[in-house]
Amino acid sequence: MMKTLLLNPPSFEGFDGGASSRWPATREIESYWYPVWLGYPAAMIPESRVLDAPPHGVSPAETVQICHRL
Repeated sequence: MMKTLLLNPPSFEGFDGGASSRWPATREIESYWYPVWLGYPAAMIPESRVLDAPPHGVSPAETVQICHRL
């Protein structure tokens, strides 16, 4: 059986991404909005997993490990 991972990949240190970005790493206000664009399909895919790496500080190496454990 194939398993599904919906991934918001890790970012790099100090990434800002612009005024409308959800990665306010270089801004004075830190706010992370849940990526609903991953939540909607995850709700429709049985036994899927969502990994929202940036706000949880998940590194690229940790992301690869999580993918291998699926």
